[in-house]
Amino acid sequence: MTKSMKNTLRSVAVMAVISAVAVALLALANAFFPEYKASLDSETAGMIADLVGLEVSGDEAYSGGYITMDDADAEALQKFNDENGVDGNNKVLVSYFIAKGEKTGIRVVESQAQGYGGNPVIIVLTSFDKENKIISASVKQQRENPTGPNNIFNADYFAAFLEYAGGKTAVSAGDILAATGATNKASVNGLSNAVNIAAAYIAEFYGGGIPEAAPEAVTDAALIAALKSVSAGERFTSYPVPSESKNAVYGIYVSDAGEIIVAGKGSGWQGAVLGLIVTVKDGAIEAVAVAEENEALSDIPDGKPAKDFELTGANLTSILSGMTLEQIKATDNVLTGTTGATLRATGPAIKHAVENALEFYPQAAEYVGGFGEVNVWTQEN
Repeated sequence: MTKSMKNTLRSVAVMAVISAVAVALLALANAFFPEYKASLDSETAGMIADLVGLEVSGDEAYSGGYITMDDADAEALQKFNDENGVDGNNKVLVSYFIAKGEKTGIRVVESQAQGYGGNPVIIVLTSFDKENKIISASVKQQRENPTGPNNIFNADYFAAFLEYAGGKTAVSAGDILAATGATNKASVNGLSNAVNIAAAYIAEFYGGGIPEAAPEAVTDAALIAALKSVSAGERFTSYPVPSESKNAVYGIYVSDAGEIIVAGKGSGWQGAVLGLIVTVKDGAIEAVAVAEENEALSDIPDGKPAKDFELTGANLTSILSGMTLEQIKATDNVLTGTTGATLRATGPAIKHAVENALEFYPQAAEYVGGFGEVNVWTQEN
């Protein structure tokens, strides 16, 4: 046997041993660290009791029947998660019901979402009143790293988040950043996604659906500026997005010039919500503006894929103007020439947001007309 053959056989043997050890370690890990499965125990009962204000210990809440765990149909829950999660890690795990005491009737949803990079998922408990509105929330698990000094999970920042979220039926990552001053966008995206899928679950399974809101004046200065950049209008009315379109449409607006404008929604880097305002002319894209963007690409560590595209309305308009829905769908990468995270996440998010806006336009006029004559934008803002 030649020396070369001996070396080859030795290498094969070493690789076989390494493979066997890896398989054994994986089996051992699965045995000692099984996949997380939500359950009602005294520790969880204690967290829920603190969250909703039950004046009993976790042990008493657990053994005394204060809290029950809802018996959700596994197939229905899986279907809901598939339809409502921004990615595979964004899901509802279980819901609980306060069945005893002065807080009877409150429901609590345990949900999860991906935060920064490949860190373990963020797990959140969110409480809701009988009108599907958020009461409060607490974090059951978060191992975000790096977090930075302005971390949303630091006590002061999380308290600001709770003040912002209370009474709402959904939250926005962009609004959370503005309301709290937190700067770790990836973590904020995860928190927002976990709370929002919990809110959607409550509305669908226990709340009879979130009542459609009424049209209202657009008052956010950044959104007004974005709308004005693609419109002849000066003031705008925002129409509630129909529940069946909430994962595809970011916003529906009418200007004081009579224009109907649609913003599509996409899911970008690390579950970031991307809202793109799209105007059309003769069935093709006329202009694009950014309504919300929380991509967090600036947080990527050295040596990892970096942002190599400036996400502005002007840049998007220069690329997409004149394209039809069919052309957008046929384009593999709307950001030709980009690489890394921008190529893998931001590009597809842009494509989906624009597609979603274009697909809603044919029904936009009829939908807006269904509200009757609305003149909200004439009010003083």
